[in-house]
Amino acid sequence: MMWSISPHTLQTTYPSECIVFEDATAGIEAAKKAGMTAIAFGDPSEFVAADFCFSDFDAIGKELLSKLF
Repeated sequence: MMWSISPHTLQTTYPSECIVFEDATAGIEAAKKAGMTAIAFGDPSEFVAADFCFSDFDAIGKELLSKLF
């Protein structure tokens, strides 16, 4: 699944309002340095900098996503 965001929307979005879904430690680190919420997929011991870590995308509940948005 891919989500598309228009350039107009991106111009008015602050990093603190963004959520990054990532499966690499470098991506998590970049998201955190940019001030974004980082959700990792994989082993939690590998993603200590992530705000949340899940085994896969299906493990994320609607309740968590609704709180983040």
